[in-house]
Amino acid sequence: MHFDIYSSPGCSKCKLTANRLRAVEYHGEPVHTVNLIDVTVTPGAHEKALELSGGVKTLPIVQASNGEIWTEFRVDRLKHYGA
Repeated sequence: MHFDIYSSPGCSKCKLTANRLRAVEYHGEPVHTVNLIDVTVTPGAHEKALELSGGVKTLPIVQASNGEIWTEFRVDRLKHYGA
């Protein structure tokens, strides 16, 4: 599974979300790939994050490759993906 995580520098919840997803392994192989997208420097990322979240400005904004989107640090969503 692939995850795009819209984040900003210093966002501890963003880093924690990414680290938990990256830590999931199956027989020593990573299960997830994670792309951290800095909304403060990546052109168009801020607008895309707002579009995905329906205007919610709280980071992280996470988009899974299956189409699921969530905002905030969500333990329930991380557990769903084994993290």
